[in-house]
Amino acid sequence: MIRRWITTAPATIKKLRLPATFTIQTRVQDTDLQGHINNVKYYEFMDTAICSWSQAGGDNLQHNWRFIAETGLRYRLPAHYPDNVEVRFGTSNVGNSSVEYQVEMYNEKDELLVDGKFVHVYVTKAGKPHRIPEVSRALLNSIGIASET
Repeated sequence: MIRRWITTAPATIKKLRLPATFTIQTRVQDTDLQGHINNVKYYEFMDTAICSWSQAGGDNLQHNWRFIAETGLRYRLPAHYPDNVEVRFGTSNVGNSSVEYQVEMYNEKDELLVDGKFVHVYVTKAGKPHRIPEVSRALLNSIGIASET
Protein backbone atom coordinates (compact mmCIF):
# COMPACT_ATOMS: atom_id res chain seq x y z
CA MET A 1 0.00 0.00 0.00
CA ILE A 2 1.35 3.44 -0.89
CA ARG A 3 0.68 4.77 2.61
CA ARG A 4 3.69 2.83 3.92
CA TRP A 5 6.09 4.64 1.58
CA ILE A 6 5.17 8.15 2.64
CA THR A 7 6.52 9.78 5.75
CA THR A 8 5.44 13.05 7.28
CA ALA A 9 8.97 14.52 7.37
CA PRO A 10 9.37 15.11 3.59
CA ALA A 11 5.85 16.55 3.40
CA THR A 12 6.69 19.02 6.18
CA ILE A 13 9.87 20.11 4.40
CA LYS A 14 8.02 20.60 1.11
CA LYS A 15 5.26 22.51 2.85
CA LEU A 16 7.77 25.17 3.85
CA ARG A 17 9.08 25.70 0.32
CA LEU A 18 5.72 26.04 -1.44
CA PRO A 19 4.61 29.54 -0.49
CA ALA A 20 1.07 29.80 -1.92
CA THR A 21 -1.93 27.93 -0.52
CA PHE A 22 -5.59 27.57 -1.40
CA THR A 23 -8.13 25.28 0.28
CA ILE A 24 -10.79 23.37 -1.66
CA GLN A 25 -13.84 21.83 0.01
CA THR A 26 -14.62 18.53 -1.68
CA ARG A 27 -18.16 17.81 -2.83
CA VAL A 28 -20.17 14.60 -3.12
CA GLN A 29 -20.02 14.81 -6.93
CA ASP A 30 -16.18 14.81 -6.75
CA THR A 31 -16.18 11.14 -5.66
CA ASP A 32 -15.88 8.02 -7.80
CA LEU A 33 -17.63 4.68 -7.34
CA GLN A 34 -15.07 3.64 -4.72
CA GLY A 35 -15.79 6.70 -2.55
CA HIS A 36 -12.48 8.42 -3.33
CA ILE A 37 -12.10 11.84 -4.85
CA ASN A 38 -11.86 11.11 -8.59
CA ASN A 39 -8.36 11.56 -10.00
CA VAL A 40 -9.45 14.12 -12.59
CA LYS A 41 -10.77 16.37 -9.79
CA TYR A 42 -7.21 17.00 -8.58
CA TYR A 43 -6.52 18.69 -11.92
CA GLU A 44 -9.56 20.91 -11.38
CA PHE A 45 -8.37 21.69 -7.85
CA MET A 46 -4.96 22.70 -9.22
CA ASP A 47 -6.44 24.98 -11.88
CA THR A 48 -8.97 26.52 -9.48
CA ALA A 49 -6.34 27.17 -6.80
CA ILE A 50 -3.82 28.80 -9.14
CA CYS A 51 -6.36 30.90 -11.04
CA SER A 52 -8.19 32.00 -7.87
CA TRP A 53 -4.90 32.94 -6.19
CA SER A 54 -3.80 34.88 -9.30
CA GLN A 55 -7.10 36.75 -9.52
CA ALA A 56 -6.99 37.61 -5.80
CA GLY A 57 -3.43 38.90 -6.28
CA GLY A 58 -4.52 41.40 -8.91
CA ASP A 59 -3.87 39.38 -12.09
CA ASN A 60 -6.99 39.96 -14.18
CA LEU A 61 -7.74 36.62 -15.84
CA GLN A 62 -10.14 38.22 -18.32
CA HIS A 63 -7.30 40.38 -19.70
CA ASN A 64 -4.28 38.14 -19.14
CA TRP A 65 -5.33 34.94 -20.87
CA ARG A 66 -3.45 31.70 -20.35
CA PHE A 67 -3.70 28.16 -21.60
CA ILE A 68 -2.80 25.02 -19.70
CA ALA A 69 0.14 23.60 -21.64
CA GLU A 70 1.19 20.69 -19.43
CA THR A 71 0.14 18.94 -16.24
CA GLY A 72 1.30 15.92 -14.32
CA LEU A 73 0.43 14.44 -10.95
CA ARG A 74 1.68 11.54 -8.83
CA TYR A 75 -1.07 10.11 -6.65
CA ARG A 76 0.01 9.23 -3.10
CA LEU A 77 -3.14 8.86 -0.97
CA PRO A 78 -6.85 9.21 -1.73
CA ALA A 79 -9.02 12.03 -0.43
CA HIS A 80 -12.67 11.50 0.46
CA TYR A 81 -15.80 13.60 0.79
CA PRO A 82 -16.13 15.82 2.90
CA ASP A 83 -12.37 16.43 3.19
CA ASN A 84 -10.80 19.84 2.74
CA VAL A 85 -7.87 19.65 0.32
CA GLU A 86 -5.10 22.19 0.75
CA VAL A 87 -3.38 23.00 -2.55
CA ARG A 88 0.16 24.34 -2.06
CA PHE A 89 2.15 25.70 -4.96
CA GLY A 90 5.04 27.84 -6.07
CA THR A 91 6.71 28.77 -9.34
CA SER A 92 9.78 26.79 -10.35
CA ASN A 93 10.32 28.58 -13.68
CA VAL A 94 8.95 31.89 -14.96
CA GLY A 95 9.90 32.20 -18.62
CA ASN A 96 9.08 34.69 -21.36
CA SER A 97 5.53 33.45 -22.03
CA SER A 98 5.14 30.43 -19.75
CA VAL A 99 5.29 29.58 -16.07
CA GLU A 100 5.79 26.21 -14.38
CA TYR A 101 4.26 25.60 -10.97
CA GLN A 102 5.19 22.85 -8.53
CA VAL A 103 2.04 21.66 -6.77
CA GLU A 104 1.23 19.50 -3.76
CA MET A 105 -2.11 18.72 -2.16
CA TYR A 106 -2.67 17.69 1.44
CA ASN A 107 -5.57 16.43 3.50
CA GLU A 108 -6.59 17.81 6.91
CA LYS A 109 -4.10 15.46 8.62
CA ASP A 110 -1.32 17.13 6.58
CA GLU A 111 -0.75 13.93 4.60
CA LEU A 112 0.50 14.31 1.04
CA LEU A 113 -2.25 13.32 -1.41
CA VAL A 114 -0.67 14.25 -4.76
CA ASP A 115 2.31 16.16 -6.09
CA GLY A 116 3.29 17.32 -9.54
CA LYS A 117 3.45 20.26 -11.89
CA PHE A 118 1.26 22.62 -13.88
CA VAL A 119 2.32 24.85 -16.80
CA HIS A 120 0.50 27.96 -18.02
CA VAL A 121 1.30 29.75 -21.29
CA TYR A 122 0.15 33.36 -21.56
CA VAL A 123 -1.64 33.94 -24.86
CA THR A 124 -3.35 36.62 -26.92
CA LYS A 125 -7.07 36.36 -27.64
CA ALA A 126 -6.03 34.68 -30.90
CA GLY A 127 -4.26 31.99 -28.86
CA LYS A 128 -0.68 33.02 -29.72
CA PRO A 129 1.93 33.01 -26.91
CA HIS A 130 3.04 36.44 -25.68
CA ARG A 131 5.26 37.89 -22.98
CA ILE A 132 3.94 37.50 -19.44
CA PRO A 133 2.54 40.91 -18.37
CA GLU A 134 4.52 42.68 -15.65
CA VAL A 135 1.67 42.51 -13.10
CA SER A 136 1.53 38.74 -13.63
CA ARG A 137 5.33 38.36 -13.60
CA ALA A 138 5.64 40.19 -10.26
CA LEU A 139 2.96 37.98 -8.74
CA LEU A 140 4.54 34.80 -10.10
CA ASN A 141 8.01 35.79 -8.89
CA SER A 142 6.60 36.41 -5.41
CA ILE A 143 6.01 32.67 -5.02
CA GLY A 144 9.26 31.46 -6.59
CA ILE A 145 10.80 28.35 -5.07
CA ALA A 146 14.42 27.28 -4.97
CA SER A 147 15.35 24.44 -7.29
CA GLU A 148 15.90 21.10 -5.61
CA THR A 149 19.45 19.79 -5.46
